[in-house]
Amino acid sequence: MAVIRDRALAALFLVASLWISASASEFGSSRRLLQTGCSVDYSKLDYSPITSVCKSPYPQDTCCNAYGQFCSPHKSELNDLSRMCAMYFTSYLNMAGTYPNGVFIGRCNSGNNVCN
Repeated sequence: MAVIRDRALAALFLVASLWISASASEFGSSRRLLQTGCSVDYSKLDYSPITSVCKSPYPQDTCCNAYGQFCSPHKSELNDLSRMCAMYFTSYLNMAGTYPNGVFIGRCNSGNNVCN
């Protein structure tokens, strides 16, 4: 049952990520979307603490350690799935590092939490 829930969560983030990425590209290079309900403007974060160490072939230990440290200050907001903050965060992270979907969500989180 947990595997099905984890896969459903990963699928939800995949679809949302693709939608947000496509929407962001419509606004040109600014990649800025209207973020309501988020205390952080995820389009303005410097994702280099993750992108500088998480490179292909995306080793899970290295990538997940950097991901966990980076998302930790925003943990409560990112784990509140009633808002879109986690989807904005993962979308901007994927764009910053040109990561394929699934590098972080499904590998670096557990259950319904985006950030552990």
